[in-house]
Parts: sequence; structure tokens; C-alpha cells
Amino acid sequence: MPYQEDLKRRLLGVAASSVYCEQAVAEMAVGAARLLDAHVAIATSGVAGEPVDGTAPGTVYIATVVDDVAGGRPWARTYRFDGEADEVCDAAVAAALRQVHEHLTGGGRRTLSRSGRPPPRCSAAVRRVS
Repeated sequence: MPYQEDLKRRLLGVAASSVYCEQAVAEMAVGAARLLDAHVAIATSGVAGEPVDGTAPGTVYIATVVDDVAGGRPWARTYRFDGEADEVCDAAVAAALRQVHEHLTGGGRRTLSRSGRPPPRCSAAVRRVS
């Protein structure tokens, strides 16, 4: 999926004020599923290197959407990984795969609010993974 912010907004319908938050990745996952007519989608955003827009290095936002689980609403989570940029990226891939597996099997049951939208600000608990 797109790396550039303007493509995330135009192609995937990201309306969040920043692409570094749970709302943005939730919108990306829904947009990717819609764009590709997919039953399952994963979206990630975050910072592996230097801080960006107030987001600390190692902070990764991951959203998954499965069309027949929780009414097709995305699950969005914030993670914090330690290590160098490549280690953060590797950890994010592993977390995304675990999260989609959990979503597919009905574990965790973390969905968005009844409105179908995540909180306007990224204030969710951060999962520290070492």
C-alpha cells in the first residue's frame, strides 16, 4: 500500500489529522479492503528511525479488518518496539501477522466504538514489546 501521505489520503480515504495514529491505520485498512475488494486487510504506520510529528521512534500503529468479524470494523492498536529501525520493522511485521490471526480467530475482541470510528486522538494504551 502507499507510503506517501497524499496517496494514503487520496487512495485509501484517510481523513485523520495525522497518519501516525490508530484512526489513520483503521481508515487505511478499511480503504485497502474497499479498493482491493479484499476480505482481509492490514495497515501499518509508525516511526522506526528519528521522531516524526511527535511520534517517538519504535511507535507503530497497526489495524486489521476482516469483513465477517465485528461487522467488518477494524481493530487498531498501538505498539512500542525497542531496537534499531530494521528490528522495529521486523517486530511490526510479526505483530501485524499476530494481530490479523487474532482478528481472524475472534481473539481479543477489540473493536472500535459503536460509531465505527476510533477515538479522534491516539490515546490508546501502548503495548511494549521487546
